Amino acid sequence: MSYVLASVSSSAITLAVIIILAAIIGLVIRSLVIKAGRAVNNALNSGVSQLARAAVKAAVNPNDTGFQGNVSSANYGDGASAPNNDVQIAAALCQNDPNFSSGKFIGWAKEEFITLQQAFTGNNAERLRAFETDELFAEHSSRIQEFINNNQMSVRERVNVNQAYLTLLKQDAQYEQLTVYLAARMAEYVLNASTKQLVSGLPTMDRHSKFLLTFRRARGSKTAEAVGGQQSVSCPKCGAPVQITSSGKCEYCGHIITDKSHGWALSDIERISGSTSIDYRGVVVD
Repeated sequence: MSYVLASVSSSAITLAVIIILAAIIGLVIRSLVIKAGRAVNNALNSGVSQLARAAVKAAVNPNDTGFQGNVSSANYGDGASAPNNDVQIAAALCQNDPNFSSGKFIGWAKEEFITLQQAFTGNNAERLRAFETDELFAEHSSRIQEFINNNQMSVRERVNVNQAYLTLLKQDAQYEQLTVYLAARMAEYVLNASTKQLVSGLPTMDRHSKFLLTFRRARGSKTAEAVGGQQSVSCPKCGAPVQITSSGKCEYCGHIITDKSHGWALSDIERISGSTSIDYRGVVVD
């Protein structure tokens, strides 16, 4: 009888231990499940936040362009870069144009890129006339006029050119086309011209973008000798000797100088994106 009682007591203790262990294991599992759930929830929230930010950036038109404040930055496009063919292109051009300087040309291209952004910010297409082809000037004038008609201003500020070099030279019987790769950072947004209220864009976000600027001139043109770092020509209206500057105006009569037959003119500007076709050939002679 005592053996039977001892056996029952031992079984009861064993059962109790099992129940206690099961309870402890259950608590541990429950704790792990809660922690895992919190981790998943945090990950989902983070993912949603990132997607939301991406959606906001995607909604900003790259052709629309800042407020002051805490500035962040974002890359635009797929990060593709054009090859640096500066040495090869400069050598090809200097064969028939010994005064050509890649350093001076790139410096001028940077200035004109900045002038382009300032012209859009001020709704002032006339600033573009001096260094753009007639076709590109008509296109940009139309876009700026559209902003004016809508009582808007396309603001492009904190413009900073980070890198620029020659990437492509195309020559045919009529023209030479020289393409500059340019990487820049700037804020782009649109304001109501009257109220200065934000219409679109992210004023506090500086966007890193990459551009291809193509300049064109007549085949056989020569780089004029510089006077004080600027090209000297005669004003077609009053005949006075003037230097071509970013304003494009004669210093004497105020006439807009548009004759580009002996100099480079910006014929195209493209922001590099995933669909941009990059030409790696350097120098192309047709």
